[in-house]
Amino acid sequence: GSENSLTEYYLKELLSPLQEQYIMDREKCAKIAHVEIAFFYLLEWKDMKCFQKEIKHDPELYAEMVSVIYRHEGDDLEERKTEEFQNYVNVISGLFDMVKFCPCEENGVVSYDEIKVWVDKLIRILELNHQKEKFGCVLGRLLAYAPISANGHYPCEAVCQIIEEYGDESLLREYRCELFNKRGVFSPSAGKAEKIIADDYKENAEFLSVKYPKVAEIFFKMAREYVYDSDLERRRAENGYF
Repeated sequence: GSENSLTEYYLKELLSPLQEQYIMDREKCAKIAHVEIAFFYLLEWKDMKCFQKEIKHDPELYAEMVSVIYRHEGDDLEERKTEEFQNYVNVISGLFDMVKFCPCEENGVVSYDEIKVWVDKLIRILELNHQKEKFGCVLGRLLAYAPISANGHYPCEAVCQIIEEYGDESLLREYRCELFNKRGVFSPSAGKAEKIIADDYKENAEFLSVKYPKVAEIFFKMAREYVYDSDLERRRAENGYF
């Protein structure tokens, strides 16, 4: 129906007590999650509490979005080209772009046993959907949202273990890409900000290198890229391009 400036406010006011009351009730939480999905264009990710709860602990909803957005082996390409299907893809792509979470994360903690079950189920669903080749890229973008570990290094140990176990090139590449994108919009600093990031990533990589070599290599590569960016930004500033 029609939408005005108060629609978002009223929607959140209606959802909030339902989320609070039923988020621990699996059946009702799932129903509320589907309401949140229906109105996702009016909500922020932080407002979709039941959807977050569902998708963090079961990969089915995430796999459904992947199934819509990405092609399957043996697809009918003509069907995917129809205007109706393309409109559906555009809607689901908007929701997919909002989804930024670490599987099985709860209050900044991730259990290895739980996330392994989540990942293995995702693999099985992708295989059934003839999309197994998408596994690395669709998981890698999520693992970039892992919490830090108890010792202050990133990511947490459960996610490090998952990357070491399942990390092919596509997963590692997507993880690096999402990690870079998380920086968002920034102001030029003549390379100073990039230098700080590079140093942090290098220190993180060195700490992880003995126990988690794949994860460490992600951060070594990121550090090298930021060193290059820092030098480039410094030279741009010296030449008066800012």
